[in-house]
Amino acid sequence: MTYGDFVGVENDIELPRAEITKNAFVLLPLAEIAPDVLHPQLQKTYCDLWQDYDQTSQSLWAIDFEWNGKVISVV
Repeated sequence: MTYGDFVGVENDIELPRAEITKNAFVLLPLAEIAPDVLHPQLQKTYCDLWQDYDQTSQSLWAIDFEWNGKVISVV
C-alpha cells in the first residue's frame, strides 16, 4: 500500500501500490480512515481520490470480520 511518503521499490515491491487507485475495496477504506492524507505521488487526498473514483465501476459490500474464530465486528 503505502509506507509514509516513500516512493520507489523496496524488496521488489513498488510503493505506493498502483492498486490503491484502481480498486474500490482499497481506496474506500483509505478515504474513511485517512481522508486528509496525501497520496505521495498524486498529491491528492484519499478522500479526493475516492470522490473522483467511478464508484459505480465496482461493487462493494460489508462483511463481518472474524479473528481467531471470533467475530470482531458485525455489519
